[in-house]
Amino acid sequence: MEKPKYFNFNHFAIACQIDPYFIFNLDHFNLDETDKVALENSEIGETLFDEDDEGERPTISYVKANLDAISQEIQNFILNEFKNYNVEIISLKETKENKILQTKEAIKNPKIDVIINPTFEYKNVVVAPLYYSKIDHSFANNTISKMQNNKQIIQAYFQGQVILKSGVKISNYYLYMFKQFEVKKARKNLVSFEKVNRGVNKKTKGNINIDGENLENEFPIFNDVIFGNKSLQEIFGKKEKFIWSFDHFLRSINDEKNWEKNNEIDQEFLKIYFKEKPFESKLCNRLLEAWRNKLYSQKKSWGKKIFKIIYDEKTTKNQQLINNILAFYNPSNNLKNIYFNNNLWNKFLISQKLEKKSEDLIDFFKALDVLNYEEKNIAWFDFEGFQLTWPIIDYLPAWRQVISQLSIITTYRKNVVKNVSEDFVYDPLNYSYKTIVKIINDIYKKDVDYYVVYNQGYEKTRIKEMLETLKCYAEDKTNDFTTEEYLEIETKGKEIIKKMADLHKLYVNSSPQLIKKPVINLGFLGGKSSIKLLEKFVHASKLKLKHEITPYNELEVQNGSMAMEIAQARAQNKIGNLEWEDICKNLRKYCHNDVVAMIMVADLSNWIIQNSEKNNELVDKLLID
Repeated sequence: MEKPKYFNFNHFAIACQIDPYFIFNLDHFNLDETDKVALENSEIGETLFDEDDEGERPTISYVKANLDAISQEIQNFILNEFKNYNVEIISLKETKENKILQTKEAIKNPKIDVIINPTFEYKNVVVAPLYYSKIDHSFANNTISKMQNNKQIIQAYFQGQVILKSGVKISNYYLYMFKQFEVKKARKNLVSFEKVNRGVNKKTKGNINIDGENLENEFPIFNDVIFGNKSLQEIFGKKEKFIWSFDHFLRSINDEKNWEKNNEIDQEFLKIYFKEKPFESKLCNRLLEAWRNKLYSQKKSWGKKIFKIIYDEKTTKNQQLINNILAFYNPSNNLKNIYFNNNLWNKFLISQKLEKKSEDLIDFFKALDVLNYEEKNIAWFDFEGFQLTWPIIDYLPAWRQVISQLSIITTYRKNVVKNVSEDFVYDPLNYSYKTIVKIINDIYKKDVDYYVVYNQGYEKTRIKEMLETLKCYAEDKTNDFTTEEYLEIETKGKEIIKKMADLHKLYVNSSPQLIKKPVINLGFLGGKSSIKLLEKFVHASKLKLKHEITPYNELEVQNGSMAMEIAQARAQNKIGNLEWEDICKNLRKYCHNDVVAMIMVADLSNWIIQNSEKNNELVDKLLID
């Protein structure tokens, strides 16, 4: 194990949620880039930062180009703002050491008023805000969201601490956010920003409205966090969470004893965690012992809660749903086994991770209830999306994904009505607000019990964004989209979200501590939960399920990246009409296959639960080897 040369905000964010062991050993987990992003953003955001968009699926190269374009736009915006001052721009291509050195020199230079892309360093901790201004001793960040969230507030705290401790004065903080209402398709090279420096309204739990409302209010959180004496626990009111102070973080990363302790357990931990890949009940006891004895660090009182099991029938609001599931699956036979999470045996017990009221519990039960799909009316659906470096339509920021495909299969209880399959491709070259209206209408079905997806972060976020865009159209009186039409679509969109059930909840890790605790834990997955891995598991195990997909290598369009690249090319008029009609056939086959895969996952989940006791030998061979 080698200590990083520099620590940054990602290390601090991880420290706010998990043991220092994981800060020091991220590279030992053999994570690919996607996993690292998920670890640094999605899993942390799930509890502390409340981010809802872990389902983004754009190609890496395109996202990089997109973000580079946005960075250039905001740099131009800032240069225009400070056009009457001397501005120093530090190249992002410089080494970190050169950035730190150039920042120090620019701070000392009395002729320089504003530094764009500075890098500040204090005791091997580095931060890189958007700019630093000597004019009012301020620093700033930008966000490609229209809302401010807790993560950016904590990031401002972290950056402010490093800047102050490095000996640089700060008196103010600004955040640059997109102004969605000013986004116009016809103005491809214009991005408008809102400059915010007041804070957030306590009633909205950390959100700022970019239209300028409630910017001056009774809860100036940025001032409290950066310049005040309040702790992060006081700011967020989460006394039970372990949110580190900057000073505690600094002591931890520079404590040689901490490094020695983590070195001692490194190989032992990796052997237990990654090499054997047993089921939860076998792994949990050994890992729990190692965790309690050696990994507590400064977080003992909080860490002990991780494995505490709770289940309170009296306080469960959705008891009827739970009773239905218990009756269907007969827990004495089907749930009391090592293949189903041992934390759920006898009754559906779950880990003490319910800060979001009962939402997590209900999401889990909805997913489990879907497995009894032959007794329900269910709409299974999947999106494919794309994005461009300019607004595709009005009121839709350039970086935001839009839907180019929808496949939906509606299954009916007892097959009273024949299953219905619908595969839609929405032409990126002729996109309009009417396309969005059609997408929501195409999804919406009367009298369905659930709208089922796999990893709802993507679909749920896209629907919310579509409604936001349509609201802007309704408010713009120059359009022919009325408020009444919007309210009708909004009602449908909200009902879809309310009835959404996510099969991913059965396989996803339920805690951010990197201790894998999915409901159904397959060694084959190696701790991951991708639907593509589940498909590979079914194929490798030669299981014969009711629903089977076409192998993706037999399709012309084999993955989401290919579908996105095709949509982007069409949006730029690089694919003609005749060729597009032919390509659409292949796009439909791919997206349809993804929806069949969801139903196959439901079949697989039922097979695991219902066969794990009477076919122990077979299950052992398939799931553990």
